[in-house]
Amino acid sequence: MHAPIGYFRPISLDFSALALGFALVCAAMPAQAGGIDLVPHRAAYVLSLERADMGSGVEGARGAMVIEWDASCEGWTVQQRIALDLALANGDDLRSETAYTSWESLDGREYSFRVSSKRDGEVAESFAGEATLDAQGAGEARYSEPEGRTMALPSGSMFPTSHTIALIERARASDPFLYVTLFDGATEDGAARVNAVIGRETGPAAGGVSDLVAGVRGWRMRLAFFDFLGEAPEPHYELGVELLENGVARGLQMDYGDFVIDAVLDRIEPLAKPAC
Repeated sequence: MHAPIGYFRPISLDFSALALGFALVCAAMPAQAGGIDLVPHRAAYVLSLERADMGSGVEGARGAMVIEWDASCEGWTVQQRIALDLALANGDDLRSETAYTSWESLDGREYSFRVSSKRDGEVAESFAGEATLDAQGAGEARYSEPEGRTMALPSGSMFPTSHTIALIERARASDPFLYVTLFDGATEDGAARVNAVIGRETGPAAGGVSDLVAGVRGWRMRLAFFDFLGEAPEPHYELGVELLENGVARGLQMDYGDFVIDAVLDRIEPLAKPAC
């Protein structure tokens, strides 16, 4: 959750810095922006363990994630719910549940967020607040939970939906790189430095799940998330995604180094676009 791209920032669990969430790779737009027409939708993903190295402490994983990208004439609302069960090498099981809601204005200048995560039924983390950016992408985040906390955001910062749009714009232009500060409020750090590498076009997606997927071209992307204030040369985690031109993520792989969580699109349905 660190995470819709609109993205997919992992929301941290108290185990090997695991996080799961996706307000980063996908976001919904009610209309076209720069010729990009992202579709409001509700998508369900099946989560599983793709790989775990010896010593990772993880032997199995299964779960589900539902993401809703809804649109209004003023902005985008993203809601995501995640339930993940981990089977640990010591014989214990760990259940994590996360609920995340965010809103971003059409111009990418205003943002609000609320996230709550549980571990084995007990509330583990809770964050809420709002943030604003100026024309240069500099601004401030102000938390209502924990109350009184503030965070300065440097020039060039982005919120999740704007970042998703920028990724698709770069992909269309065959520009393979994008490096920005991303703020989503989904974790204790709130922000991350994100280095995206955009691969070749995958071509029109095959059907089978929905008409929202069939015939839509996409790109494979790799996003590396670095600590916002840290100087570590290695990313905190990486995210692989096949992002379609309409904003749908066909699949995701969350790479924590010694284990990888896979998210496979299972069901998807369109949500209504507003008549603005």
